[in-house]
Amino acid sequence: MLSAINYSLNSVLHALVAEDIIEPTFTTPFVKYDKTRNALTIKGSSTRKNIVQFYDRVLGDFKYNLRTKRRGELHLNFTKFGPSTLKILFSLLRFVSKEQQLGTKVDVVWSVAGAEVEMLDTIRDFAELYDLRLKIR
Repeated sequence: MLSAINYSLNSVLHALVAEDIIEPTFTTPFVKYDKTRNALTIKGSSTRKNIVQFYDRVLGDFKYNLRTKRRGELHLNFTKFGPSTLKILFSLLRFVSKEQQLGTKVDVVWSVAGAEVEMLDTIRDFAELYDLRLKIR
């Protein structure tokens, strides 16, 4: 497991690890990426400014493996997210939608705690905007 502050691995070592886990902080979420299943889980609060570098490697690996393995899973469960994360989500979900349209099997599950109306609206807006097939739990 890695802290969000120290998420930087030697590229050789990174290639040998079957699973990346980044522990959450006050402004960054828990992230788990299972390379063998190409399953990415992001859970918690993602409010850090300029969060692009935080997500860069794991999202790059996930997208690359969607293209090469033609399958993947994306599990999202945000308690809250900021504008920097919203930009990441626009890019990620647009990419996933295009892959789904090309025939890649991508299961997207977005979990919502309770009846958070604004979060549900946001999820539905993403699904409609990108014609994205996803499950809301």
